[in-house]
Amino acid sequence: MTPDTPALHPLADPHDAESPLEFDFIEGARAVFEEKIVFNRVLGLKITTIGSQRVCAQIPMRPDLVGHYGYNRIHGGVISAALDALGGLAVLGAIGARYRDESVDQRLDRFSKLGTIDLRIDYLRPGIGAHFELTAEVLRLGSRVASTRMSFLGADGRLLSTGTGAYIVSSAVIQKVTMDKRQTIKTAAIGLLAGVFASRSGAANETQTGASDRFPGDPPEHRLVYQVYHAQADYIDHIINSLRAMIVKYGDNVALAVVAFGPGLHLLATQPERPVSEEARARIAGMAKDYGVELVACGNTMKALGWGPDRIIAAARIEEVGAAALMTYQEKGYAYIAW
Repeated sequence: MTPDTPALHPLADPHDAESPLEFDFIEGARAVFEEKIVFNRVLGLKITTIGSQRVCAQIPMRPDLVGHYGYNRIHGGVISAALDALGGLAVLGAIGARYRDESVDQRLDRFSKLGTIDLRIDYLRPGIGAHFELTAEVLRLGSRVASTRMSFLGADGRLLSTGTGAYIVSSAVIQKVTMDKRQTIKTAAIGLLAGVFASRSGAANETQTGASDRFPGDPPEHRLVYQVYHAQADYIDHIINSLRAMIVKYGDNVALAVVAFGPGLHLLATQPERPVSEEARARIAGMAKDYGVELVACGNTMKALGWGPDRIIAAARIEEVGAAALMTYQEKGYAYIAW
């Protein structure tokens, strides 16, 4: 290091070696998340890495973080709050790298405009251990919204929970969300009054308004089946994220199915021979368990691979011909999507 080389912060991400974040920015971000956010102090969150696309932290286990006294495992709320915080820190790190033309103080001040608008946590295994490792990375930093992916791991590196988050990064979005909420309330009020007057006059006609008579628990009005034929990480992520988006939008009013064959079968494997991540397999199994997504494995592909039924996760069923399963779903009224 020459006398003119800026000092490197101990928390700087080694992956940013060519263009690390400034010492003062990293120190300021660390102070915000470790000291100024009091709840993070309650969690015991200790930042270990701050980079332009990735951040890391630790949480030591303490008796007051126990969620289940019988097993001494960490409370799920601690996991979700910590992953949410780390996702926010990852976004702040990405902001620090993008807007280097601004001063450190100006970039740190952007934190005041940052807020969580969507958060999903998948609890994969019980959180038991002396301490826990957390990571977060930025998937996309837009001008208004940022998307992140987070992981919560045991001290041995075993994946315990995963998370995805969306964060407001612009005050303009906050204003839009507020206006959307006001418009929703206004629309609901108008609809309520209209319903009252319509019921009095006997003139209500739901077929004209497009309203549905469906009650929660009734058969879903929408049906969609996905073909999975590849094992590439981006391809698998697109399908899983699409499934999640459909669940978020329609809730129990959509029936979803996934038929996997060819290389895509490894998504449903207990021991995949293609590089399908443990996180992806855990997410798809969780969707089957929690949201009733039907998972179908192609028996012919299994025969070609020399696999027995024990090579397929318990959440999936085996059909002899994957293409025939797709055809059956379509005959039942399922729309068909193939990437």
